[in-house]
Amino acid sequence: MVEHPEWHDPQFRENLRLLDGPGLAQELLRHIPVYVTGYRHIRQRLDTLTDLRARYELVGSFARHWGLSCSG
Repeated sequence: MVEHPEWHDPQFRENLRLLDGPGLAQELLRHIPVYVTGYRHIRQRLDTLTDLRARYELVGSFARHWGLSCSG
């Protein structure tokens, strides 16, 4: 995960124009420090979880919290 690209770089701005809606949303989320910290935390927890249901619930909870899930 690239942490801080240069927003004023013309190449970076051009790449943003090429993104679809979900891609742009993901790119914007990557610039929110709390999201980045949460993402790293969830990745570490997934490395230690072996129960498939627990992994599914953890990822689902994170996705719902950040508006990345359209399911109830």
